[in-house]
Amino acid sequence: MVTSSAFFPERSDHDLAFDVTTFLAACNVPSFRSLRVEARAGQVTIRGIVRSFYEKQLVQSVARRVAGVGQLVDVVSVAQPVRVDLASRRFTLSPDLRQYFAERQRISGTLD
Repeated sequence: MVTSSAFFPERSDHDLAFDVTTFLAACNVPSFRSLRVEARAGQVTIRGIVRSFYEKQLVQSVARRVAGVGQLVDVVSVAQPVRVDLASRRFTLSPDLRQYFAERQRISGTLD
């Protein structure tokens, strides 16, 4: 059995973060595109907002499958639903959703 580290070089933090981001993008879930992934010495931290608890669980499951992930720090939150006032025909975004859309605008560079 080969155990020499010369044959299995350590992966850089950048490569690990890139691989986790790529695996998340392969899920084709729109909210995963705005997640931020950081890696340091095998510890991967994922930050951002997703639309449901299912998506949050999926993020964890996908990230743990990436080779090199030793510890996963999940700082992903689930957005609260939009509140609609039917009488005034107005809707209010929760603070989580406001943050989500602000982050999306920052990433895409659009100013709506």
